Amino acid sequence: MKSTIKIWIMAIVIGLYFGMSPWAHAASATSWHIGQSGLLPKPSLFQLSDSELASAKAVFMAHVSVTPKNESSNTLNKVSLLKIEDIYHAVISNPFDVIAWNNLGHRLFDLDHYEEALAAYDHALLIDPDYSLILANRCGVLSKLGEYGQALESCDLAIKKDQKWGSQGAAIAWDNQGDALFNLERYQESLESFEIALLINPNYQNAKRNREIVQYQLGQISGHL
Repeated sequence: MKSTIKIWIMAIVIGLYFGMSPWAHAASATSWHIGQSGLLPKPSLFQLSDSELASAKAVFMAHVSVTPKNESSNTLNKVSLLKIEDIYHAVISNPFDVIAWNNLGHRLFDLDHYEEALAAYDHALLIDPDYSLILANRCGVLSKLGEYGQALESCDLAIKKDQKWGSQGAAIAWDNQGDALFNLERYQESLESFEIALLINPNYQNAKRNREIVQYQLGQISGHL
């Protein structure tokens, strides 16, 4: 069982969602979400044997060469896999590299594979549950999945945790929080979040656009955006 989990962690996004190997179905019963306490368990540290590493790489390469039957479904098809091949190799090479998992989630998000992106962010948080940027990214993908309550929890944690941010700074957390609030029709709170994002980073174009949208919704500006 331990060996199965080690391989699954490295090949999580492929196996977990496609169900193309027996251990994926068992693993998919385990989900990692931030609960009421805001805590995520940390994994036990382990060393990968050569055979386990080879097996994980084989799983990855096998799925790269397979195109799912339903091309219209929200799964990673052959083209999508090739676009993220370099990041998969980074994760396989070092399954405890939190940046690699975050980058994987970011690339999957850009490809509109939101459930897979969430899995990648969740695993990054298994390694470092206090990483603010990853919590903010997780907030954004949860909003895309319509899980607005969980998104707000993740953004709130992002703002409170270690303050490790990317180029947008903490503005990304406030912007994602505003988006979740907007979708919950909490428009005034949403506007306040976007304004805080712009106080932190006045050049953040996404927050500017979102502020205009919520202002229009509140009737504070007129016309079409």
